[in-house]
Amino acid sequence: MEEENRILKVLESPNAMETKETKEEKTEKKPLKRLLTLDFLRGVAIFLMIPGHQLRSTYNLEWIIYSEGFGEKSGLIMFFAGAYAILATFTSAFLLISIIVNVYTAQKRVERGENPNNILKKQLITGSIIIIYGYLFEMILHPTGLVGRTVLLSEHNPVYYMLKRSFDFGTLHLIGWSIILVGLLHYFLVLRPKSRGKEKNIRALSIYVSLIIVIIVASPFLSQTIYNNFNEFPGVHLSDRQFDWPPTGAGDFFMRQFLAFLVGQYMPIFPFFAVSLMGAVIGMGLAQKKPDRRMPLFIFLTGLALLPIDVTMIIIGIIKEDYTFMYMGQAAQIFFISTFGQLSILSLCLWLIEFKGKTGRFVKISRYWRRYGAISLTIFSLEIIAVIPRYLVQMITGWNVASEAVEGAFDATLWQAVITIVFVMIFWEGLIRLWEKVNFIGTFEWVNAKLLSIGQKIPATSKRQIKDIIYNIEPITFVK
Repeated sequence: MEEENRILKVLESPNAMETKETKEEKTEKKPLKRLLTLDFLRGVAIFLMIPGHQLRSTYNLEWIIYSEGFGEKSGLIMFFAGAYAILATFTSAFLLISIIVNVYTAQKRVERGENPNNILKKQLITGSIIIIYGYLFEMILHPTGLVGRTVLLSEHNPVYYMLKRSFDFGTLHLIGWSIILVGLLHYFLVLRPKSRGKEKNIRALSIYVSLIIVIIVASPFLSQTIYNNFNEFPGVHLSDRQFDWPPTGAGDFFMRQFLAFLVGQYMPIFPFFAVSLMGAVIGMGLAQKKPDRRMPLFIFLTGLALLPIDVTMIIIGIIKEDYTFMYMGQAAQIFFISTFGQLSILSLCLWLIEFKGKTGRFVKISRYWRRYGAISLTIFSLEIIAVIPRYLVQMITGWNVASEAVEGAFDATLWQAVITIVFVMIFWEGLIRLWEKVNFIGTFEWVNAKLLSIGQKIPATSKRQIKDIIYNIEPITFVK
């Protein structure tokens, strides 16, 4: 039984896939049971992230980011600007999906008899690895980090910007810390033997919901308090207090790291940990033996209940002619609209796929986006390699879409930026298809699998490839 648990622990992890197999071994494998909605939405999110990030670094979007001159724009431009602003904040969708998967798989492993202490240990290790990836990405691989400032021919010192970006609390930092914090909470509230049972689940649900409310209510007050008392931390530009280098001392360094963790740019704990807790609640619900069929409706209504808050902010912004919406802090100007959008899309997909059982053709149709989702961590972290097609476009056309795009001069027109983005998407598509030919060896997901399987004796016939998430799955459904 213990050996079987060690095998299952690796097989069920979304990222824990081995890479060597024979044809005979492949035929012996059973399909991976997957929540198709989560694999699909993760792929869609990372697919949309690519053009979104490339547009921002090739075309001047400052008027959207800082809400300047909105009243002077046409209705059509306002519509597309609003759509971009919402999509640009959808990076928290990765957080929501990651925590749903984390909690769901943890509870299923406990049901199979796995030791909760081992589950918690794996969550702590996984979260720590992702936090390390977060610093690696923000400081080194980010377009405005060490590599970005080097290859994009910035006139500024790349090392200086790398050090400043150590104060940036980004998507990967948030996911890593959320896996750790939710893992600890869920262990003490649900997973350990004396915390099990229907009554304890209700208690855990009540605590999660209470924490979500507390975080949302406290966020604007905490953000404003810190803003008023710590040199206007975090500010709005990279030259602001959050990113000052060098620090005045060890105390200054660690204080600003902690403040970045709490309310800094760009995805701090307040308010985004509320999204993590929403993911925990959804993961708990999906992990029940018979999930409530009204669950997709509950998810949608939760997002809908948050929407009036942002609508109120927009109305106040119109009255004051100030659209920056600092109420939830610099990092979360349209937090509630973004959360509503994510929960609405998630509820719709869960209803159609898992609860209505519409999986037949969708398994094949969704394969394209699930391919992106299978290596989403790698695509997110290696955004910088898009400079390759961008430099090619710049060399051929003379458009300024690469060498100075990291911080301006942003003199590319919109249609030049769009054409450049098309080439970037073609480049990524080709790269992913080629990487698949070698079983995605070298991706961050592949590295994670290696790290998490150290010391575990996994039989050869049980080893998995990342490609199995794309081609060898059995959708989980809740149809009676």
